[in-house]
Amino acid sequence: MSVKRIKLSNLADAFEEVFDGWEQYLNKDTGTITAVPESKGLYDDPDEWEEIIAMIEEGEQFVRLPNQYEINEYRVMEDFADFAGGGLKYVSKEQANVIGQKLYEALQGRGAFRRFKNTLNYYGIADEYYAYRHIYYVELAKEWCQDHEIEFIRE
Repeated sequence: MSVKRIKLSNLADAFEEVFDGWEQYLNKDTGTITAVPESKGLYDDPDEWEEIIAMIEEGEQFVRLPNQYEINEYRVMEDFADFAGGGLKYVSKEQANVIGQKLYEALQGRGAFRRFKNTLNYYGIADEYYAYRHIYYVELAKEWCQDHEIEFIRE
């Protein structure tokens, strides 16, 4: 039994929900995604954690999803800064250039994630960023499915 197609938006949502110390696995037979901490000490029931790990290791139907290091949200923010510098339709070209530059500046040094989000909020473009980010993750999900020979649908 295998899933004929997986919804890219479901996979993209899982990509957006990665956490340090956790791994996610797609069950190709059911289409479900299971999140498992790397350490059983982070799981409510250590015995249940061991059962899940054994099931994942023994089953060929499980495919590990990319973790936070493989996804690289920093790159998404850089891409959005570039997009904002020329792709925001409701502001002048000059203002878009300023916004893009301010987003790039926010990404420099320690605290980049916080500064970037503060800059998004300052310019009132947080919704645009999160929409852009979701589209980015949908495309990443498509590539991931193709790499793992998993059929998918867009909806």
